[in-house]
Amino acid sequence: MAKLKITLIVVLILSLGSKGLGFFRDILITNYVGFNEKTDAIFVAISICTLLFSIFNTTIRTTFAPMFSANFLQDPITVIREYKEIRRFLILVMFVTSLLVFFFPGIFIKIITPGLSGETLTYALIFLKYLSFIIFLYGVFFISTGFLQSMNIFQTVEYGNLFNNMVIVTFIFLFYKHMGINSVIFGLLFGAFIQALYGQLRLHKRIKRYKVKNEKNLFNYHKIKQFIKNSQYILFGSMVSQLTVLSDKFVASFLNQGSITALHYSNVLKNLPLNIIVLVVTNILFTNLSIYYVKNKEKFNFFITEQIKYLLFLISPIFIMMFVYSEEIVRLLYFRGAFTERGVEMTSQALMAYSAGLFFIVIKEVLTKVCYAAKNTKLPLLVSILSLIINLVFNFILSYYFYHIGIAIATTISVIINCFVLLYYLNKFNVIENVKLILVITFKYSLMLLISLVSIYSLKNSIFINFSDRLNILFGLGMIFIIYISFHKKLGIDLKLLRVKR
Repeated sequence: MAKLKITLIVVLILSLGSKGLGFFRDILITNYVGFNEKTDAIFVAISICTLLFSIFNTTIRTTFAPMFSANFLQDPITVIREYKEIRRFLILVMFVTSLLVFFFPGIFIKIITPGLSGETLTYALIFLKYLSFIIFLYGVFFISTGFLQSMNIFQTVEYGNLFNNMVIVTFIFLFYKHMGINSVIFGLLFGAFIQALYGQLRLHKRIKRYKVKNEKNLFNYHKIKQFIKNSQYILFGSMVSQLTVLSDKFVASFLNQGSITALHYSNVLKNLPLNIIVLVVTNILFTNLSIYYVKNKEKFNFFITEQIKYLLFLISPIFIMMFVYSEEIVRLLYFRGAFTERGVEMTSQALMAYSAGLFFIVIKEVLTKVCYAAKNTKLPLLVSILSLIINLVFNFILSYYFYHIGIAIATTISVIINCFVLLYYLNKFNVIENVKLILVITFKYSLMLLISLVSIYSLKNSIFINFSDRLNILFGLGMIFIIYISFHKKLGIDLKLLRVKR
């Protein structure tokens, strides 16, 4: 357990560094480029590439662990050979995908953001053509790190992301004056190349001790079929999840200029704590969850409630800050250089609406991992399809009345429904046995959130009303810290468990 805690803390620190640098990268873009048709275009191009490689990343990460981890301890040479044969197939798929995006960028843009026109569309076509190659490079990196994670080596992903963002930031600093927004494009490309190279070097170092002879056949069709069979529902589920994210941009492309950029920046802020804390923790603990499901159902159920409880304890204060201090946070982080007052208003409005879903995203992520641990890959797919439909319907309805804010609200509504549908069917299929306890935990934290929100909001608009943005945020953080530390026992949190015993 102590070793697991150390691994978690190390990866969380690395994740904080890599995601923090990625966030700084976006701040630089706002500072230099601003809030206009170019930022809309570049974020559309990045989003399309992210959609395509994220689908494969989730599939690889979730399929490689059960496929390779247990057998690697018994017969590493055979496992490495099988991995290499599957890798060739996956790299070919990534390469073909990059070529399709390079030669037909207009088709992808028209499908995902059909409302783009004029200069925004022109820029988006150019940017997507260049960035199409990062799909292949990211693919190479995540194929390598997916296998490393099946060997319980988790740090490589965060180191790779750190190097990638360092390169992008360096390119913007050094070349923006002479190259303009192209410095961002080339920074993304070169950063992806360095990341892929690092992943390959790390993998080679780990497996070079094993003398693996290459097979005469380029592909092992039997293993490829097995991989496809194991991953088909995960692949489609991941695809639908990414389409749910992109449905926001789909509808936003029909709205006023800057809507896509506002949704992107607010989404980046919302995803920062999720990527640093929630996804890192659930990914690392996924292996343990899978083992407990087979060997010890009591521990399996206990592990689920503990994950939800402690992750909600960490995320709830962040939700309160983002909801109450959305404008102050956006102004403090983004309002400089070419970023406008209108940009602050639009982004902070979207952030408030997006942040309302943070609480339920935590529960959804844990429950999705529970499905995969129980080898029920169909349920997340079906629930994701339901969420996509709900998200699209509410996007069109709410954006008509509330513009880009309505899109963010629609996303939050779909997440809440997704969460409770997953919980209902996991209970119905007898995968989990402690639904009542999960509902009690959810109620406790909801009540705590309500009390905290009322308290902090009242203080902000009375005692703190004349304070600067920085002081407002600092005092708000202090008050939330005092509230949650004071009530940690009522919430079932043992702070001693967060210590690392060496």
